[in-house]
Amino acid sequence: MFKPRSLLRSVAVLASALVLTTTALAADKWRAYTYNTTATVTANVGLLELFDKIKQETNGELEVELFLGGTLPINAADITASVGDNIVQFGDDAFFTGNVPVGNLVRMPFMINTLDEYKAMEAFVWPHLEAAYAKKGVVLLGQYTYAPAVFFSKKEVRSVEDLKGLKIRSASAEQAAIIQRFGGVPVTIATPEVAEAVDRGVIDAAMTVSGTAANLWADTFAYRYQLQISYTNAPLIASQEAFDALAPETQETVRRLTREAGVWITDTLASQEDQMTQKLVDEHGLVNTVADEATVAGLQASMPDFWVDWAKAQGPEMEALLAEMRKQLGR
Repeated sequence: MFKPRSLLRSVAVLASALVLTTTALAADKWRAYTYNTTATVTANVGLLELFDKIKQETNGELEVELFLGGTLPINAADITASVGDNIVQFGDDAFFTGNVPVGNLVRMPFMINTLDEYKAMEAFVWPHLEAAYAKKGVVLLGQYTYAPAVFFSKKEVRSVEDLKGLKIRSASAEQAAIIQRFGGVPVTIATPEVAEAVDRGVIDAAMTVSGTAANLWADTFAYRYQLQISYTNAPLIASQEAFDALAPETQETVRRLTREAGVWITDTLASQEDQMTQKLVDEHGLVNTVADEATVAGLQASMPDFWVDWAKAQGPEMEALLAEMRKQLGR
């Protein structure tokens, strides 16, 4: 026969167990997807640290598992839609350009010349990018950017003229337009397929950064032509449906930590670029040629018509935003 004290103790233990079980069941588990295929690249290191912090600071109420590029049947260009449809709850969305064109404003070739300029223009574009994502059922949480893209090639490239006729992998329609402007042939190829495409002669070159080349294609390309075209931003996004299901304090934690992670990734990528370039030169025999000042100045002077034509094709709102950016940058 149970004594009253024992019965009360049993009830208390059962109640505690029910609370713990309810808490466990209430915990949210998100899937995150990135276009990057290697866990050790800087962006993924930052994301893994972010997800650890989210779990810690929410006391396990939200767990996020990162799936690398190619591990889910989602194309890089479809990450926006996959997050909007809540197929995955978090996305590393560098290939958003066909889905939310306003984000391309900070990718305009030869418009933004320094990281400080980029950060100022990212802040300017942010509310417009946020609104565009919202229309697709997506929450913009953060963003990072790579160092300016340059040309890596199998064949010798030491000038803009050497790009003529080359088949060059591009990451966006805007990059493709620049490749065509230089007389090259743009080719759209997913990141995991680049090395094989070079071996098969499908492409001769790619627009990318040293961090990516060092981690993925160290022995794929023999030449680097340092003509800095544009920054390449990668929004960090969440499903509106999944985000709305979080408690308000958890939402605030996720927003804050993701913004901080984006800043860390951006700053780390910038600090690593010269180091990675030198590593490729010293350890892999890469030939690095820096574009001369006259070439850069001439290209910068020729770009306003490109910017204006691009914005005009997008509509009056984009034209107005471009005009304001040019005013702020003095270009």
